[in-house]
Amino acid sequence: MALPQRPPELVFRSLCELYLHFQSLFLAGKSTGREFQSACGCRIMIFDHHFFHIVKLTRPGVARLFMSEEKTKILAQIVGFGDYAYDDNRARHLASAMDTLTNPDCVYRPEKLRTADRVFIREYDSSPYPYTAVFVGNRDGGFKVPVTAFPLKRPDLKKWTRGLKLFPKTHQPPHNGG
Repeated sequence: MALPQRPPELVFRSLCELYLHFQSLFLAGKSTGREFQSACGCRIMIFDHHFFHIVKLTRPGVARLFMSEEKTKILAQIVGFGDYAYDDNRARHLASAMDTLTNPDCVYRPEKLRTADRVFIREYDSSPYPYTAVFVGNRDGGFKVPVTAFPLKRPDLKKWTRGLKLFPKTHQPPHNGG
């Protein structure tokens, strides 16, 4: 089976444009949140503030960003990025992050995670980053939320696939040993 092509990298010239890409991809055009079911069976809830985590958005001197305070500023930033900083690699690959969240090839519970409890992984016919990883955590109500996402190079994959494989479930036939 041929590997899928990675969705095209996003092009954006301003923070507003980047956020509107996120809103279109992750929130399906809704303004604050969306729930859907991933192909692995997880109920996923995405809120507008997950934008901060997915693109690693920061502002100097601000320890924690809140969408209630930042959204107007983000949408007003139609030229450039102002004093905001973000991870360009994560931002350009938002489309593959959402594709991975929706249709993961596998889901693992790695041995060492701090803010998430599982990682969704999808492989693409792409270089130098053939994989995308999306970290997902539990929240009250039984749904999962995205914590962060980023493209991975092949050598980095091992770090995130050590642990319990949650999807797809592989069943071994019972051992009839004697």
